[in-house]
Amino acid sequence: MKLKPSSSQILSFVVGFFMILLLSLLVYSLKSINNKYNHYKTSLILSDPYEIDAKIIDVFAMGRGFEIEYKFRGKSYSKAIKITDKLYKKYKPGDKLPITISIHNPELVRISSQLQKYKKPNS
Repeated sequence: MKLKPSSSQILSFVVGFFMILLLSLLVYSLKSINNKYNHYKTSLILSDPYEIDAKIIDVFAMGRGFEIEYKFRGKSYSKAIKITDKLYKKYKPGDKLPITISIHNPELVRISSQLQKYKKPNS
């Protein structure tokens, strides 16, 4: 006894396959756009960097991140940032964390140790 799929079953399989294909293409394009935006923000920070110390206010266990507070030109800023596991284990609330910000837009923040791979060595 052989099962013979009907035309509606074949059509639903084809439509489902293409829906999954379109959804995966959408996810891939969103990740690509996010990576380009992160690279753009990093290049903005590195064009005019300013290194300061930020105070860790809170720790987020689920997303592996910190809420930091820092001052620049007399104004206080607060930001939530994601970090690596190594940094997550190293710092506790109340510690100072070295960060690099953009002079032109102090809301653009990167942890100084994470920017070392982008900096050019002095010759």
